[in-house]
Amino acid sequence: MHILELNDDCFGHILKFLPIQDHINVSQVCTVLRRAVQIWANTLYPTFYVNEIVTEEFELNTLRKQLTLLSILHGCIRTLAVNINHVDYHFYSSKQACSRNDQLSREEMNHKYLRLFRQKLEEPKELIPIDGFCNIIRKMQSLESLTISKNSFFYIPNPKIVNETILALRGLPKLRSLAIKTQLDINIDDLCEIKNLDTLHLEGDKNIDYLVKYCKSNGNLRVFHLHNCKINGNLIDIVPHCSKLEEISFRLCKDSNLYIKLADLPNLRTLHIRNLIDDNMSTFLKAFSQKQLQSLKFIETIVGVEDTQQIVKIDTLREIQLIFDDPEAVQLLAQLTKLQVISVKFRGNAGDFCAVALKILNSNRCLKYLRIAPDLGEEFRKDAFQLIKSIRNPEKQKPLHLEMPDIVRLSQDEEKLLDAKYMTFNRLPFYRWKSK
Repeated sequence: MHILELNDDCFGHILKFLPIQDHINVSQVCTVLRRAVQIWANTLYPTFYVNEIVTEEFELNTLRKQLTLLSILHGCIRTLAVNINHVDYHFYSSKQACSRNDQLSREEMNHKYLRLFRQKLEEPKELIPIDGFCNIIRKMQSLESLTISKNSFFYIPNPKIVNETILALRGLPKLRSLAIKTQLDINIDDLCEIKNLDTLHLEGDKNIDYLVKYCKSNGNLRVFHLHNCKINGNLIDIVPHCSKLEEISFRLCKDSNLYIKLADLPNLRTLHIRNLIDDNMSTFLKAFSQKQLQSLKFIETIVGVEDTQQIVKIDTLREIQLIFDDPEAVQLLAQLTKLQVISVKFRGNAGDFCAVALKILNSNRCLKYLRIAPDLGEEFRKDAFQLIKSIRNPEKQKPLHLEMPDIVRLSQDEEKLLDAKYMTFNRLPFYRWKSK
């Protein structure tokens, strides 16, 4: 049999075992093989990454390969993530460069990366050809989601690549999600030209007028992530222009009572708050008691008894992520009996929370996912495993996903109590706990 006689499934199976350079080579053989790679593009690359951080020659070669393959698959890729860590050398004078290097030295950064950083300042070069990259973006008619991020402390991204990319997105018919995870200023007029988004993630300092202008330009916005934004002004000003908004995340930097009008969003279902002040939020939460809120997450703040008393009145909740230091507050959660996802952290004596944690588990018989930190001890785990087996019906329910920090090591007795029909047990690294 000739290779061109293989069907698409066979081609796809072979392509899964090949590196990116082979995908490029195969695509350049003939139109039949190129079509096979294009058909399998979103299976091979569920998220297509273009990573611009360069510390070694092989990584620069990888970047070139990524851009070459993207130019081949541009019409097929649905999800694209671009990591811009390029130094815009023209913004640095000799004095600024020395200042930045001195700062890095004081912070005792890794000498290898510091040497490379200095070398890049002295020998500027363009890593991503911006015009060519944006030409590719304009042709990505299947693109549904784009993430632009900066993950490296050592690199200052070139603002031109972000703004030019935003301009290139205009007119893409299927684009629905845009995440700009950098502190760079984005031209609001260019952003307003992208009117078909239903998900938008922004970071950095943003004036409320900036956000209002975008919300006015796009009445279809459903998800608005602002938890890494420092907003100058009051977020409630967007409420009249976001009638379809279902999910919002934001920093709470002022009195929570100033945000009460967020409860007027008619379709709001998910509320994620990064609380940066020590504030009683009971009045704010009371405004949501008669709403259809389904998911509530507090990041970096402890929930007290008064706050929890208002939370349990939101009987439509199906998902919570909260931090407690008082067992009395935790015990109140047992009043919510329809929760499907529970993620809780306890601060204080872990032994004080064992009984109330079991009570919550017992009251939520439809629970799908339980995430607890820190480790509450072997006795708690044994009791929890036995309770799960006694209250769940494996013929009608899928196994409960139980997750604890990776420091947990199950004993032989605990291993015997684990039953895959009733539950699965996973350990999650500490940094993942911190980020969620």
